[in-house]
Amino acid sequence: MSRSKYILRCFMLLLACALAMASLPLLPALSNQSGYYGFRTDIEVPPLDTSEISVVFFGYGHCDDVCPPQLANLYKLSQRLTDLPIHYVFVSLMPSRDKDGSLALTLEHFGPNFRLILPENEAAARRLAHAYHANVGGAPTPDNLDHSAFLHVVTKAGRKVLVYPTSNLDLGRVQADMHRLIAEVRPSGLSEK
Repeated sequence: MSRSKYILRCFMLLLACALAMASLPLLPALSNQSGYYGFRTDIEVPPLDTSEISVVFFGYGHCDDVCPPQLANLYKLSQRLTDLPIHYVFVSLMPSRDKDGSLALTLEHFGPNFRLILPENEAAARRLAHAYHANVGGAPTPDNLDHSAFLHVVTKAGRKVLVYPTSNLDLGRVQADMHRLIAEVRPSGLSEK
């Protein structure tokens, strides 16, 4: 293969990758017929909070790739949705490491609607993640654990009703989903908070 053809193929591959990355915020809406931006589902899961809606994320405090952008999304959402009864629940996948208090302190600074769940050990954390169909892979090292960036939206009744599979989200559309979902699950006549 000539050098120019090789360069052209590399450029085309890079362009395809860039287009794929640019389409990630649209991915949920493109493959979803529910009218929601997130993937609509209806799966029974263990309830972790008593608010009308909980946005649940599985991660760990010293994660350096998946968790920071998703925590930033949760914080931004909490700032946009102050009028809704939504809690943001972070479930530690490495509770033995996260019990030092630094993750709890971070979430405390995010606001009163943030919760930290520290399962009794890593095996219990994996069982809980499995119940939510959250991807947790391989054997953890002391500093790393392969896991997904999924956000799981759960009702007070313990029904997982929406999933956002990426941290590259259109937060305006997530915000619209939350308003619509609250209107669906809230009995008429209840106050906002």
